Amino acid sequence: MSEILLKTIELNATNEGPHLLMSAGVHGDEFEPMVVARRLTGLLGDQLIQGHVAIVPVSNEVAFARSAPTAKDGLDLARICPGRVDGSITEQAGAAISGLIEKVDFLIDLHAGGKLHKILPLAKLCVRATCLVKSSMC
Repeated sequence: MSEILLKTIELNATNEGPHLLMSAGVHGDEFEPMVVARRLTGLLGDQLIQGHVAIVPVSNEVAFARSAPTAKDGLDLARICPGRVDGSITEQAGAAISGLIEKVDFLIDLHAGGKLHKILPLAKLCVRATCLVKSSMC
């Protein structure tokens, strides 16, 4: 089996700092987080003043191609990490995303309800930490 390479968008500031990974599309039918991840890429652009941001808009491309929560193997990518490089397609994706997670200081994993579930906003968590982007909040 071949190793899965996740399409990753890399944003680097001129100043060193924390490394953030944002992942979306863990479930192939959670379209909203994938859109958000792509839009954030454009919004962050030249606004990043410190550190490194890696964005994976679609973590589970096989499930996304099926417009389904999982690939044909039926495994939930959110439940099989760290996965296996020599495993099923979902286990390989788990190994790939786990490899990225191991290298970062912070992870934001975006989810939605998919096609089957309606999820209303539940909570918002704001953490004031080292500022990575130009913002009036920092």
